[in-house]
Amino acid sequence: MRQTVLTSSHQKKQSYEKSRACPVINIVSGLLYDHSAHLSEVEGTLQQ
Repeated sequence: MRQTVLTSSHQKKQSYEKSRACPVINIVSGLLYDHSAHLSEVEGTLQQ
């Protein structure tokens, strides 16, 4: 159990450093994610 906690925190640190290294990619992927979530919401309301 302890091992998984260590690896997950290490992965979080790695991804955090990656996001700091390329904030533009982070912002763009965040916008794309929001956009796709919004699209699926619209599709859901259209189908109802």
